[in-house]
Amino acid sequence: MNPPLSLILIPGFLTEPHDLAKHNQSAALNALDPTALLDRRAWVNAVRSVCSEDVNIECFEWGSQSVIHLVSDHLLPLISGGLGEIRSNLFGVAQELHTAWRSAREEGDTAVSRLCELIKSSSTSTPIYLLGHSLGGRMALKAIERLSLEGFSPLPKVVAWAPAISESELSCATLDKTPLPPEIIYSSADIILKFIFPLGQGPRPQVGFLGGLSLISKLLQTRDERRALGLVGPPTHTKNLHTMAQDMSEQKLTHLGYLPAAEYLFKSSHYLCDLIPDYTEGQRKRLTF
Repeated sequence: MNPPLSLILIPGFLTEPHDLAKHNQSAALNALDPTALLDRRAWVNAVRSVCSEDVNIECFEWGSQSVIHLVSDHLLPLISGGLGEIRSNLFGVAQELHTAWRSAREEGDTAVSRLCELIKSSSTSTPIYLLGHSLGGRMALKAIERLSLEGFSPLPKVVAWAPAISESELSCATLDKTPLPPEIIYSSADIILKFIFPLGQGPRPQVGFLGGLSLISKLLQTRDERRALGLVGPPTHTKNLHTMAQDMSEQKLTHLGYLPAAEYLFKSSHYLCDLIPDYTEGQRKRLTF
């Protein structure tokens, strides 16, 4: 009898549970209901609906912040005065988004150590799969990089959806040499990674003409090594990562579109298809988006 499989799920930024969320399965798979997409309970329910019943699903909780808290405490006071107020407080909104993103990113990076310990303690009894989205994808890639450098074995099978991390922040060469290279799913249609990610990478935006120029330059960042892997994919020199990666640009997959597309992404995955009941390689090859 094969040992049971375990999936560690790491949702991304702004997925702390909140009271407005309809976190049932159908809401989570409905792209028109962002209240579900921004609550980790919905992620667990949606992923559980795709996987076999015997797959153990554990959600790694790391304090990703609540979208309701961000809007009500930080953004709403800045935009409550209408269009004119929004225009005059543009830098304030940018600063609050920058602060929230940087805080979550730093908290996630700190939690990588705890994630590595969880992987080590879990892999003694069952094969481990790791699925992260956005900042969760960043954490998954950082964890596999660290475990690989430590010589830990067996490494989990890692899938990163829209990972919010750049080539400059990660040793892609190390990941490329692992026995099971991570599977990176990316899309150039991801507007959040295209604009919010570079905003959060630099220093806090400053008010004034020079601050405006600096803000624009960040948003127009074109150097691939500084852009999110979830937007541009792995670097071309990492052959194995490139082979495993999936470019979802043609499908126009957006940052909040990954969970509604979960069933397709599981079935098309080199790794996650293992978790689907009675799914065959022939079915995977005939799959359409």
